[in-house]
Formats: sequence, C-alpha cells, structure tokens
Amino acid sequence: MAKTQTEVDPRELKLASAIFGEIEGKILPGVHNLESLLINEAQELVREFRDRRTQLHADLKASQPTPGRRRGAEFYSKLSLFCRYRKGTLQIYWQEVHTNTKSKAPAYRYMRMHTPSGYNIAALKAEAGYAAPLVEEFEDRAAVIRLRWTSVQDIKRGVTYTLLRLPPYASASQVADENGPVPRTHSHLDSLVIAG
Repeated sequence: MAKTQTEVDPRELKLASAIFGEIEGKILPGVHNLESLLINEAQELVREFRDRRTQLHADLKASQPTPGRRRGAEFYSKLSLFCRYRKGTLQIYWQEVHTNTKSKAPAYRYMRMHTPSGYNIAALKAEAGYAAPLVEEFEDRAAVIRLRWTSVQDIKRGVTYTLLRLPPYASASQVADENGPVPRTHSHLDSLVIAG
C-alpha cells in the first residue's frame, strides 16, 4: 500500500493527542490497578479457604472420638481452590486433589465449570465431604471475583478499541505544529479501524 500525504487539522491533532494522553495516563493505569486488586483478592480468597478448611478439619477431628480404621472418609475433603494469572487471564478454579498411597505424590483433577462465571454448587458440594458449607461460601465469593474480572476486561477491550480508532499520528508526545497543519501518513492501523 503506497503512503499518501493528507493534511490534518491542528485542532483534530490536539484533540486526538489529548484523548490518547488521557487514556494512556489515567485510564489504563486505573485498569491495571483494578486487575492487580482482583488478582490479590483471588489469592487471598484461596489462602483463606485453605486456612478455614484446615481449621474445620482440626475442629472436626477434635470433636470426634478416636477414628477407627473405616472412619477416615469423614475427615477427607478432596476439593481445593486454586487461582492463577496466566496470559492476561485470571483463573479461579476447583480441583480434586488425591494422594498416591505409595509415592505420596499429589494427583489433580479439574472440576468442570458449569457457566463462565461459576461452578455447579451441588456438584461441588457432593465432592467436598465435610467442607461442603465452606465450598459453597467460597464458590459464591469466587464467582463475584470472576464477574468483576470480566467487567474490568470489558473496560480494557473498550479502551483498546478506542486507541485503535485514534489516528496513527496521535500520541502524547506529538503536538500540533504552530506553523501549519501536520502531514498525515497512512499506516497499518487504518485497516484496523472499524467503521462506526
């Protein structure tokens, strides 16, 4: 594609530069801060779940008489909550954690998500054992974090779309020339702009 020169109105350039500066200087850092807060909230949720499950397990064992050989299942909950930030996505998920009796190595199996925002509570509770009330409470809280993450990503996509719609000559460092209009060179971004 051959480059063509067109004239750009200095007012248009100034407005585009101002928009670009606002997005780059204020909106994107705010979105990144929200992402960081949600990641920290998810990690704290996982820590809290594991601490409370351990405490519930200890309380249950202390309140029961000494278990016999067959009563170990009462003290076993195979579900655990995990989270990770990977490739720009926050994942909060449940896994069954089993231990090999000989090697003591853990084996993990993902639980299937029911909807994009959460799991089927009844299916989780069926696998949770004594921790069923905790699993229900923490899945409700995890679903809220997942929905908030989705909202933040929608904002981020909107901002990115707005940046793509700005002319390629608009940047925070470029200012309109006082002597006249600034020549515009068409770039590959022009083909990305969706007519609206």
